[in-house]
Amino acid sequence: MIGQTWERAIAAVIDGEDVTRGTAFFVGDDVALTCAHVLAAAAGPHVSLKPVGGSIAEKVIGYELDEDLDLALVRVLPRPDRTWLALSSDEAARGHRIRSRGFPRDHPFRLYPDGFPMDPARISGEITLAWRGQPVPMLVLDVGAEKGMSGAPAVDAETNAVIGVLRFREGDSHALAVPARAAMRRWPELPTSHEQPARSFADITPAIPSALAATAWGDFDPARLHCLVVNSEVLAKDGSEGLLAAPVKELLSSQDAKELWRSFERACRGDELLDGKRRQLPAEYSKANVSLAVFDVADAFASPASLDRVVRLVVQADLALFDVTGFEPGVMLLLGIRAATRRGVTINSYGGGWAEGDPIDRPFNLSDLSLSSHTPPPGSYTGEDPRIGPLAARICVGFDQLWRRPDYLDLPVYDSLRKLGAQDDARTSISLEQQVLMLCSYGKKYFPTWQSLRGKLKEALSQQGIYPKVQRLQDMSTPQLVSQALYERIRRCAGCVADWTYFSPSTFFELGVRLAVSPWSVVQILDADWLKEHPHEKDAAVLPMKQITSMRTLLGPLAYAGHDDSDIGTRIAQQLIDMRERVRGSGGHPVRQAAAEALKAAEKRLPQLVEQLTREADALDRKDAERANMSQALFNEIEEIKRDLEKSALERRIAAWFYLDLRVGADRPDGSDDLRRIWKELGDLVVTGLYNSDDAADHALADEIDGKLT
Repeated sequence: MIGQTWERAIAAVIDGEDVTRGTAFFVGDDVALTCAHVLAAAAGPHVSLKPVGGSIAEKVIGYELDEDLDLALVRVLPRPDRTWLALSSDEAARGHRIRSRGFPRDHPFRLYPDGFPMDPARISGEITLAWRGQPVPMLVLDVGAEKGMSGAPAVDAETNAVIGVLRFREGDSHALAVPARAAMRRWPELPTSHEQPARSFADITPAIPSALAATAWGDFDPARLHCLVVNSEVLAKDGSEGLLAAPVKELLSSQDAKELWRSFERACRGDELLDGKRRQLPAEYSKANVSLAVFDVADAFASPASLDRVVRLVVQADLALFDVTGFEPGVMLLLGIRAATRRGVTINSYGGGWAEGDPIDRPFNLSDLSLSSHTPPPGSYTGEDPRIGPLAARICVGFDQLWRRPDYLDLPVYDSLRKLGAQDDARTSISLEQQVLMLCSYGKKYFPTWQSLRGKLKEALSQQGIYPKVQRLQDMSTPQLVSQALYERIRRCAGCVADWTYFSPSTFFELGVRLAVSPWSVVQILDADWLKEHPHEKDAAVLPMKQITSMRTLLGPLAYAGHDDSDIGTRIAQQLIDMRERVRGSGGHPVRQAAAEALKAAEKRLPQLVEQLTREADALDRKDAERANMSQALFNEIEEIKRDLEKSALERRIAAWFYLDLRVGADRPDGSDDLRRIWKELGDLVVTGLYNSDDAADHALADEIDGKLT
């Protein structure tokens, strides 16, 4: 496009007082691209676009902002004769002339009839933005910045391609441009060729996929059971019968649902949440009291909004069921987020013909994962689906264990991330100067790639004066259990790299954990040469390409060209340094931010001190243990162990009673009847235990407490 054609695609962004605030250019029949700060400057009820070649301003009727990228899509009424521009993902080459076309007639840049020339001596990534936790290098052009240029297209004069969006920033001495590839990553449906049909605002800013939007619950309701089902992408192609959602939906409509509800209600009844609400659950089951969200895993990565919503569902679900057939990358990533954030009940089910008891290769860090099967029964059957009973029983056991055991786990990670020890050096971060943690495949084919990456990254960091160990977990000299060592490092290491190459299920599980817990985010990379060859492998027919493509767009791993990529070490090093510099005041990757918001509504408070001490005492020495024929001590025949347990339990009960007596004032006339009852029952146990002692001081304390009780 040249001359008047360019001008017809450009518009001024004007406010309600007809003041030009910046520039925009059309990318479809009813949609234009500009900078977010331009739209903010024109804020008001009468923002309009005034095309260069037209005399009438077109009213803005909608927009979508991305403040991290400082970009905005603006919607106006469609016109059949609209001229629009296509973007290019190509990077500008050093030394190319960069122009900006079609400025309005009253713009000072109109002095240049062929556009405003920019002849950069450098186009560098020294100035970066951050989007979805990943650095976005800006185009830095060797020309002075001017107000009014923001939102205009940056055009490579040699190829005539729109390679960026100009951006003025106060205090910058150079003109900047947000790369077009960043805008295309944010809105993948932006046009890249004029051979494509024109795209509308609705096309470019798709709504959250219908299945996800229709079933996702809104605010977390403490009086409901929140149930999440994540379906496999590969099995979704074979029809609904083989999907995990089929038996789950039937279960919730069966008699077995009543038993499931009893287990859930007992496990969660009365829990106090962080916002002060209590879970007051109905005693009897009703399907109306269940919030059920069901979607295919590929929908989770359809857009930033989709992923944010899915993270909320994954974190808040009381019961989450994941179809782990084939251990698909997206499923494993979501499972890692779940493992890191919620001690709920999680069911991992495998379909595709697999039956419980059949051999199966599990990801190495999920070797103790309990798997159920949702493979449809062969042939015909009468009565209820035979998958329902076992599934209901498994869920009930989960909630029963959650009720009995405060440390219940059906996924690894949760405690390993939180129980790091009380010493300072157990919780402090491991700096970039000390260690870079590598999450990657341990397959033999990948080993040469690992060796090459490690050497290149160490070399690149050393040029910045940084000399860390670059290590995978198995390179660390520690006798610690794998799960403890791995997840402690995932939480503590400021520098972390995750390589998608070979689509290791363990790597994607660990990536989900890292995204959820680390304020430093993670540098993600992928061997693009390997991915090109991968579809030719024997399992290409079941490769979940929809989710892989969406995940690449959304999460933006750095692509490298195998062993021959000479600058991948430099690019990883720069991202690690950028992430470290931005961590101050940052909430980390948007996955972590979405998880934190979700936890505010669904996380239960830590137990009250009296409840915690009483639970610990009962776990050490229950007074009805002999009557119930249940010994507390593992080696109860050793009298010294038995006495030590009894003494430890008594000390906890004494501490709990004095807390109620002195801190809470449970015996006050205006106090709660429940608190007074607990104070009395606990006091009686303490007095009995102290009188059983041979120590006179214990007897004196027993007299003092007994006097208060009576």
